[in-house]
Amino acid sequence: MNESELIAKAMKEDGEYSKLAQEHQSLERELEKLEAVRFPTPQQQVRTKEIKKQKLAKKDGMARIIERYKALSKAQAAPEGGPSPKSPAA
Repeated sequence: MNESELIAKAMKEDGEYSKLAQEHQSLERELEKLEAVRFPTPQQQVRTKEIKKQKLAKKDGMARIIERYKALSKAQAAPEGGPSPKSPAA
């Protein structure tokens, strides 16, 4: 299973992943608005930095979940009881 398939699966099955993804998108929209301001106030500059940190935390959480899905996918794909019959004898 490739990464985009794992992401789609996580979005569908994992409530935490979908929540993080929605929050990440919301922060992205807010950041776009702030970055469109030609001369941001000091408060807007601080808020921009806060949003970037929050987005990174959400992205890290999403990546941890995808890594968990990758591990599960590999474990399910691994044959039980030794090498597969297709592998060459050493």
